[in-house]
Amino acid sequence: MLNLFSCSYANVIFCEAPDPVYNKRLVGAEIKVLNSTDGLTNGIQCGEPVSEDDVTRSPLVEFFCDPPVKGRYVKLRLATQNFITICEVKVYSDDFETELNCDDLFPIGIWPMNVIYQLRDVSGNGYDGNASTAPQFTTGFTGKKGEAIVVNPNLRTRLAIPLPDQVAGSTFTMAFYVFPFNGSSGVIYEFGQFQIIHASTSEFVSISQIAVIYNDKEVIQCNVVRHEEWTFFAVTFYGFERKIQLWRNGEIACMANTTFSNITFESPMVFGSESVHFKIAKLQVYDRALDEAEMEVAKDRHIGTLSI
Repeated sequence: MLNLFSCSYANVIFCEAPDPVYNKRLVGAEIKVLNSTDGLTNGIQCGEPVSEDDVTRSPLVEFFCDPPVKGRYVKLRLATQNFITICEVKVYSDDFETELNCDDLFPIGIWPMNVIYQLRDVSGNGYDGNASTAPQFTTGFTGKKGEAIVVNPNLRTRLAIPLPDQVAGSTFTMAFYVFPFNGSSGVIYEFGQFQIIHASTSEFVSISQIAVIYNDKEVIQCNVVRHEEWTFFAVTFYGFERKIQLWRNGEIACMANTTFSNITFESPMVFGSESVHFKIAKLQVYDRALDEAEMEVAKDRHIGTLSI
């Protein structure tokens, strides 16, 4: 899988093996251009599968996209389970300068958590949540009343959101605005063995730690949020590259490589614990790992008290 890091038109794609022996392994391979990592068997095929004649003529195999195909990712795929060994992939386009839109950034679940929509899923997919106690609404990240919900351990507040069926443990994004109160620490949310934990603030550090725990082991941690301040927090996981990232206000705060390529979730998502005290708003779940440009769109997505 090749990430072009922007949406572009592909005209010609070249693949080259390091040696003629390895070149023969390309027979039967095909190239597809995709808009996202969701559904890796989908996408639009460029040219025809590699033939014996293709690898005999030259170590450089060409795939022509006629007409040009728009996408963000290029996938080289072999129908059999044989290995493919390549040293270089080149993608050529007649127009890399034009800014294109490959995806309208539709979440598979979005919960405003404001006084109007409360825990209803406004994405249209119907994953409505519920609260253990009557929700307390408060001032949100834009300063308007009723834009956020308070999760109060003294009231044993728990917010339960059903896990969307489309969430794959191999790639996802979970993002929301969070406002931790002073002295707050503990589990912000969990899906079974997958947990996001907020650590206590050190007197020497203004930004406190967020840690991801999976199967009782810490996967990643870094300083991400401030007490008494709104932060747009997100976690992305891309199992194909075994990469997990924590985000702060639309920018990558830290990244780690994992030993696993898939995460097992248990529905529902539960927000709140015995010690953590925070405000939360605008929860969004995507079935792929957003990039920086997309994260900015998610951060600035308008979800007011009257409309999304």
